[in-house]
Amino acid sequence: MYFEYAGDDPNKNRMASWFQMHLRAIGVCLKSELPEASLVLIYPGFDTLGLLAAPPNVLDASGDTYKQWCEKYVLPRIKSAEDAPVTAVDLWGARCVRARRKEGSIFNARTAH
Repeated sequence: MYFEYAGDDPNKNRMASWFQMHLRAIGVCLKSELPEASLVLIYPGFDTLGLLAAPPNVLDASGDTYKQWCEKYVLPRIKSAEDAPVTAVDLWGARCVRARRKEGSIFNARTAH
């Protein structure tokens, strides 16, 4: 998977340029067999996209904006390796674990609300 990004195109808005660049970086990580690096880019990307999809009066990304976006755009397209259902809380928990991982600490993804 490879995505082209030649910098901000003056004929495109900056969000479209950011999105293309972000997808390219994820594609490079996946092609290089760096799945954890891919997740470091994917999970915060969901934060950004969740905020962009939120009502105009929502000014900050939150667990709610993240989970609502995942429910609408991600969950209908994925399943777990064991065919178990994946929830928005699962994705939020995974994102929180990636964001808060510390050497020697244990974090329960199911309690990341």
